[in-house]
Amino acid sequence: MTSSPRRAPAGHPALLVAICAAALFAINAYLCHELFGTEITKQTGSIEAAFISFSRWLMDHAGDWRWFPMWVNGIPVRQVYNPALHVTIAELAKIVGWTTPHAYHFVTAAAYCLGPVTLFWLCYRATYNLGLAILAGALYSLISPSVFLFPALRADLGGWLFARRFQTLVVYGEGPHMTDLMMLPLAIWLVDEAVTGRKWFFVLAAPFGLAALVLTNWTGTTGASFAFAAYSLSKFGAEKTGGSRPAHWPTLVGIGVIAYLFASPWVPPSLIRSVQASTAGMDTVASPTSKVLLVLALGLVIAGFHFGFSRYRTQSWARFFVYYALISGLVVGAKTLFGLSLVPIGYRFHLELEMALAGVIAYGAVYAGRRLPRRARIVALCVLAIAGAVQVRNYRRYARRITEPVDFPKTVEYKMAEWFASNMKDQRVFAPGTVSYWMNLYSDVPQFFGCCDQSVRNEEVRIATYVIYSGDGTGDRDGEIATTWLKAYGVHAVGVAATGSSQLGQPYHNPHKFDGLLPEGWRDGESVVYRIPGQTDSLAHVVSRSEIVTAHPVNGVDVGPLLPLVAALERENKKPDGGASLRWINSHEFEITAQTGPDETLFVQETYDPGWRAVESDRELKVVPDALGLMTIEPGAAGRHVIRMQYGSSREDTLARGAHFAGVLLLLGWAVRRWMARDRA
Repeated sequence: MTSSPRRAPAGHPALLVAICAAALFAINAYLCHELFGTEITKQTGSIEAAFISFSRWLMDHAGDWRWFPMWVNGIPVRQVYNPALHVTIAELAKIVGWTTPHAYHFVTAAAYCLGPVTLFWLCYRATYNLGLAILAGALYSLISPSVFLFPALRADLGGWLFARRFQTLVVYGEGPHMTDLMMLPLAIWLVDEAVTGRKWFFVLAAPFGLAALVLTNWTGTTGASFAFAAYSLSKFGAEKTGGSRPAHWPTLVGIGVIAYLFASPWVPPSLIRSVQASTAGMDTVASPTSKVLLVLALGLVIAGFHFGFSRYRTQSWARFFVYYALISGLVVGAKTLFGLSLVPIGYRFHLELEMALAGVIAYGAVYAGRRLPRRARIVALCVLAIAGAVQVRNYRRYARRITEPVDFPKTVEYKMAEWFASNMKDQRVFAPGTVSYWMNLYSDVPQFFGCCDQSVRNEEVRIATYVIYSGDGTGDRDGEIATTWLKAYGVHAVGVAATGSSQLGQPYHNPHKFDGLLPEGWRDGESVVYRIPGQTDSLAHVVSRSEIVTAHPVNGVDVGPLLPLVAALERENKKPDGGASLRWINSHEFEITAQTGPDETLFVQETYDPGWRAVESDRELKVVPDALGLMTIEPGAAGRHVIRMQYGSSREDTLARGAHFAGVLLLLGWAVRRWMARDRA
């Protein structure tokens, strides 16, 4: 694809470009227009339920976004999920008066429809070829190349010509990922204008574009790294290609650094490490040898393409789409075809691959079309138009089918969550499977797990969750061992949606493990909630120092280190005064009242974090974690105590805020310098 200088934009009036963009949006909006006003679809197993629940909590607790006590025994709000999309949904719901399910579906439907529009814009600004840009946007709207390349994805979709991108949004709940994909072409365009033109406005805007990606979704951020790796590779030797502007590499590095400084208060290093650790356990990762061999093979292929592109003076943007397709294609293909994960859950990046292939195919089609006779081009355009009309019909039927609403009050997710809300207020519960996603849409009942893997702060929670669901290695002690774990973490009720219930999937290997062991609190057919007796309602307890768990269990069956603690909790329940009490003041503060003896300490079944401070009569008490990742507070002396627990800033939080403001100052100074350089030029 030999390039020529980009056409002057004067050939295409802004109104014409806007009409083309609006047409692409309208086509996609027609395909999925039900989603804009949908409350809850029949896809009740979608992870979107957890996102909607989190947005609901943010809306109802505006101004108190420090600690999130609903999931994983309490976690910092920033640990729950990248905040940008969820804050947007919460604010929209509040301003317009919508429910959070309605606001979520409206925003994610808009992101879905805008994805082809932003790709169109990137292609148009890269080439000023309106036909190429329209074709790229149309291909991204109406075809799923990954389905043709990977049989597993085709089987999952159920056909060759259905809407894989829309399926991923609705059935699998990839709203944050879809939003990142929508923003990605704009971020690339901003960065390109900054590093090739170095105009002050783009230097100012580009870091915000990158930071927005990071603050929206981790999967999308990983996919964006593929795109920016491809962009960087495409710029090598670009100055020798007609119409391709060379990159100023220090500017590219500076934009990346400042973008992270912007985002650092919400994604500090500890969170990045935690996310890496949690996602590493979600998938079987390829061996180091396999990774090296695959990366070397990719490098050789890219080197071959680079040699060919240099020889034929191919425009850098054509190179970008090819490199982007190769990188994302390797990740998806290695996982889908060979089971090798270069990154966790590598098949999810088929969405990035489809965006890249839309650009590659559009470039190739325009290049080939220029060499066809005029009559053949007209025939080809007619064929494309007919194929597009057929696909609009296919996509429309498919989208309507998977967005059918559900009578949610009749589902087990609603019924069990409603019982928990009515009967377990302020008491922690273990909600099973998809019930846990919907639990906090209507209530603030805290959960042992909830969602999501990136929210887990310690390995013991993973161990406990695994053995509770699987019973692996427990033999005839399955229910007993599961109950021991639940008591240690302050769980007062456990739900089981057994085979035959309406819940999608069955998380329990043995759904009857609690039968006869725990009293039933509620039953609806095969769905049961069991109460866990023998403990106080409080999450704060007075125990002996020797009963605190100090040895990390080696696996889920190793409950020996937990037994002294559980026995102490059961003894406390028999005390006349009921033991220690815990009262939440707001989402990040609670008060503990307790009477301790000389050898006793306070055990709090809330996740430890360096940001927690314990204060009694203006005296700060020592707060340390136990081996379960929960908190122990040293009262200092025997007697009655009234302790105020406050979650605030850790040292890392303070440093991250400082880095954020430093990034703001650096960017402003940089932008002013570029603005002044413009005047001198």
